[in-house]
This record gives sequence, C-alpha cells and structure tokens, in this order.
Amino acid sequence: MQVTCYLFAGPGNRAEMPCYNIDGLFMQKPAFLKNSFWLKLKASRNMVAILLFLLLISIAAAGIYIGYGQYQSVFNNALISDKTAANVFAEILRERQRATIGILQSYASRPLLVQAVKRRDASAILKHMEDLKRNNREMDLTFMTDEKGILLANYPAFPEAIGQDLSDRDWYKRISEGWKPSVSNVFQLIVGDKPLAVAVAVPIFNEKGDVIGILANSQRIGFIDDVVKRLDLNPQQAVTVIDRSGQIVYSNKYDYAKQITVYPLYSFIDQGAMKGEAIFGTGGSWDQFGKGYIAISSLKTSGWMVIAERTYKDILKSVSGRLIQLLVIALLLFSLITAMIIYNSSLERKAVALSESEGQYRAFFKSKAVGTSQIGMDGHFLEVNDRFCQIIGYTREELLHMTPMDLSPSDCRSYDRDQIMFYLCGFMPRYDVEKKFVRKDGREIWVHVAAELVRDTNGRPLRSAGVIYEITDRKAAEEKMRDYSRTIVEVQEKERKQISRRLHDSVGSTLAAVNMNLAALRSQGCLSSRQDIVEKLDDTIQKISQVVDLTRNIMTDLRPPMLDEYGLASATRWLAGNFSRQTGIIADIKADGYQKRLAVSDELTLFRVLQEALTNVAKHAEAKRVSIMIEQDPVETRLTLSDDGKGFDLSQSSVASNGNGFGQEMMRERVASIAGTFKVSSGPGRGTTIMITVPEGK
Repeated sequence: MQVTCYLFAGPGNRAEMPCYNIDGLFMQKPAFLKNSFWLKLKASRNMVAILLFLLLISIAAAGIYIGYGQYQSVFNNALISDKTAANVFAEILRERQRATIGILQSYASRPLLVQAVKRRDASAILKHMEDLKRNNREMDLTFMTDEKGILLANYPAFPEAIGQDLSDRDWYKRISEGWKPSVSNVFQLIVGDKPLAVAVAVPIFNEKGDVIGILANSQRIGFIDDVVKRLDLNPQQAVTVIDRSGQIVYSNKYDYAKQITVYPLYSFIDQGAMKGEAIFGTGGSWDQFGKGYIAISSLKTSGWMVIAERTYKDILKSVSGRLIQLLVIALLLFSLITAMIIYNSSLERKAVALSESEGQYRAFFKSKAVGTSQIGMDGHFLEVNDRFCQIIGYTREELLHMTPMDLSPSDCRSYDRDQIMFYLCGFMPRYDVEKKFVRKDGREIWVHVAAELVRDTNGRPLRSAGVIYEITDRKAAEEKMRDYSRTIVEVQEKERKQISRRLHDSVGSTLAAVNMNLAALRSQGCLSSRQDIVEKLDDTIQKISQVVDLTRNIMTDLRPPMLDEYGLASATRWLAGNFSRQTGIIADIKADGYQKRLAVSDELTLFRVLQEALTNVAKHAEAKRVSIMIEQDPVETRLTLSDDGKGFDLSQSSVASNGNGFGQEMMRERVASIAGTFKVSSGPGRGTTIMITVPEGK
C-alpha cells in the first residue's frame, strides 16, 4: 500500500515535494561573532549604520530562508500525517472486509446450509442466519438470494421483502461476474427506514461447484464511525471514504448520511491515483475545495479509496504562530548582534537563548504520527521519536544504546541479526516485515516494520530510516479465525461419524435381516415351484447383498473404523490397498517409523489429505506406482506421497480440484489448521511429491 506525493502549482504543473532538514541549522554561531575584530571595532556613526543595515538585510534573508524551510517542513509533516492516516484507515477497512468475507464463507460452506438452500427451505436458512448474527455481533443485516438474485430470506426478518428481484443491485452484478466474494458500492436498503448501506456478498456452491445462492451482509454506513474512533484523527484532517463509483461511504467533512452523495473531487482523480500511485493538488475547479492536496490510499480488493484532504490555508494557520515566533527571534537576533557590537558582556546570554530556541524547533520537527527511527550502519539506533518509545516501552536514552536485535525474542535474534546486517549492507532495497518485539516490561508484541536505506550521491548507504506500527490485535484476530476454521472441520467430522453410526444401526441391519428371511423362504420351499419366481428371488437376494456391501463401504468411507482403533499407519495401509484394487496402480507404504500416535483430529486431517492426494493421482497423474512413507522423530511427524506420473508445472498449475475434493490450496489450509507445513514438488515428466510435516507437541 504505497502513495507517491505530488504538488500542483497550477493546472497540469506537477512537481515532487522537496524535503528540508533543519537539524543543526542553529548549532553554530555565525563566524563573524567569533572574530574579536568586531568586538573591538571603533567606527564612525555612518560605519555603524551601514553595518547594521547589512546585518538587517542578512538577518531578513536568513529569516525568509528559514521561514520557507520551516513551512516546507510543516507541509512535509502534514503530508506524512495524512498519508499515514489514509494508509492506516485503509488497512483497518481492508482487514474488516476480509474478516467479514471469511465469516460469510465459513457459513456458506456449511453442508446443512447448502442443503437448505438447495431445498429453498426459508425456515432452515433463517436459523443459520440467526446463528450467524448471534455468534458475530458485528454483522448488521444478513440476507440470502438464489443465484438469480431473488431474495429467499433475511435477518432480522422483513417478510415484505421476500421474493423481490435484487439482480439490478451493484453487489449482485459484481459478484455474478466471476462468482467471487465482493464488496458493493453504497446503495439504499429496501427494508426498515431504508438507510444507506454497503453489502459484502459471497457465493454458495453445491457439491458439484455450481452456484446455488448468495449469502450477504448489509452494513449501514455508520459502521465506519467505530473505525474512526480507533484512529484518533487530527481535527484538521478531513478524511473521506468512497466506493468504486466515487460515492461517499464516510466523511468527516461532507454531508453524506441522508442520500447517496458523489465525492466533489472525484472527477479529478485519474487512473493512477485510483491505484494509489499519486497525490495531487491545485487548479481549475478546485476553487470550491481550496488550493491544497489530497492523499489517496486504495483498497484494491473492493475498489474503495480513502482520501485525506488538507488546504494550504490550514497549513498556514498551523504554522503562522511559529512564523511569528521566527520573526520575533529574528528581531531578537538582530538586537542581540547589535548589542554585541556595543556591549560585549551580553553576547553569551543571547547565544544561550538562541540555542534553546533551536532545540524547541528540532523537537517539533521530530514529532510524527507513527513510530519512526533512524539506524546507523553499525546497527545501533541513532534517533527515535516519542511514538516509537511508547510502542516499545523503552526511553529514548535507553534505545540509543540498543540495536533492533535487542528488541527481538531470544530465539529470533540470530536470524534477525543476519537479516538486518544483510539489509544495511545494501543487498536489500527495502526492509519490510511483520515480526515480534519484546517490550521493556517483557510483553511480546507484533509490529509491522518498514524501512529504507538513505544513500549518498554515490549510492552508498548512510543510515536506515523506517517506521513501525503495532499489529498485535490483528494477529490475534487472525489466530481466532484459524481456530474457527479448525472447529468447523471438527464439526464436519462429527457429523460424518453420526451418519456412519445411523447407517450401520438402521439400514445395514434391516437389509441383512431381509436377506436372511428371503434365503430361508427359498431353502424351505415355501414358495411356488415356478422357476421364474425362484429366479426373481435369487435376483432379489443378490441385489440386497449388494446393498449391504454398498452400505458397508459408505460407512467405511465416511469414517474408517481402523483410524480410531489402530491409528494412522493402519488406516493408511487399508486406504493404499483399496486404492490399488480400484485403480490398478501399485501402492507401496512404509510406516514402521510411526510409533507415537498423534491426536485423533491431527490423524484424521492427515488421512483426509492423503485421500484427496490419492484421488488426484488416480485422475490426473497417469502413474504406475505410488509410494507412501510415514516417518516420526522427536521433532516432527512427516507424511510423504510420491508418484511416477506425468507431473505438472508448479508455476502454471496446482493440484487439481474435483467435485468431492478440496484441491491443493484446501489441502494446504487443512494442514495449516494443525500447525503443519504442506509442500509440493513436481515438474513435467518428473512425477509429483507431496510432503506434510506436523511438529511434535504443537
């Protein structure tokens, strides 16, 4: 998420904003003050007047230069603050949209909900919506349509809206383009007091992968107020969020809540700015806005944009007091130098006052909206701001004697040291990572670190300048989502186990009894002696036997009993044997090294992934032999599957997904849910190898 800044001096005139560094500007006394000649000068009144006039001109020129530099520095800080606010705002909105899509997708994949949608069972669908609202308080108005956009159900329930055709809505047009999750433009709800809202929608697929419905959540646009409270915006910052069509979703400057409103400056935003590549300024019809700039940060997945506005007038207001101070200091400097020529005794006292004023200015320029730091080429901190100290918990004095490696957890310091020194040597153009830091109080926090090297004119690195912001809350939310996915898998397996038990207790036993009865009747001659009746009975007995065998196979496929009783190694041998009998592909298995059983849920996950991998081999690999190996050591358990098939190009393809499978990405997600790693190695004509690793005591 990168924003480049430009300033417009007029229509079509764009230039990059210059930066001014005033550190040390006041650190040295003027050279002429060190020359004792000026202290001993005995000149005529005219000479003194000429000297004072030249001195006044010099001070005025210096004041103008310093004042301009100060204005540019304040302008630069304002730009940094606005870009940071836009970026952080966009990041929070992006994470919220991702979380909402993830929750909706988890419900859309529920087998019971899919069956309810296929039956168009409104009452069953409503129960799932109630559960969705109950478990996710942030959800607002939830509704479901069929694949053509006809409303099937909504929650809270508004019966008068059921059956309406919503296919003309922006969210339906957007999701139906590729049947992928989407975020809509602003629209007006058709229920309640018909407020403005945005919709997040995900498709619902049946077992064959066909779209059978759409699950969506409409959020009234007031939800962004909660995001703004977390940002603690500067009162001078005007922030606006717009959708793909330029309609205002949120603004603390424009009136947008009562009716759909188009952002006044939307027509001036070019395609580059829509991609987050530009910030631009003044001219033409900008008069209603006032000359200034706008900072844009784009949410690429939804097409929304976060815009931060500021006018030059606002910047002048913020710097006017300091310019007045600068003028006063300049007059004071003139008086001091004049008095120095006449009175040598006042020189030191005036110099101290000037030095103190310089310190106040430097402290102002180091103030930032995010944590910032500078690191020397030896790896030590050169400078940090107050926000950096707040995040880490150390004082500035303590940090100036430390390195970033000192903030890393003990088990990561060696790796971090190598990475940072590799970066400082210039082998990496940018250091951008999410990592853990240890605060002074011992608490571990997650931070996003982004830094770049500052180089001299010859391209040699001088120091590193970077920013950090804390992302501990976001990391915790991601972990909760992984736990939620794991829970869904466990619930699915529990349902399969229940189905298996019911088939065994009812269908299987009943059909076996019927089979026995018919066989007994035939053997005892209780039937007519006509041959055709006997043949019919024989055929019936045969079909019932097939049903019994089929029922037994279904129960085994749903939940292999040997997996619970004997573990992964035995279940894998059984699966490999069935695979060879059904496909004719030779399956070799080596599992002698598997001694200590994993948790039942972990074994079940590995078994399901192995089932899918063998299915892919049978359908796509054209292999003659498959090798399965289960290994175990004190550190980890490894499951490896290799075939001698035709393989595939990893850069252009992935493990195929089929109607009953979940493909390479879903296998990867299942393994990740048990803290494992999933790796695929393949190439045309080289076969395919899948390796799954699960750490011990995860």
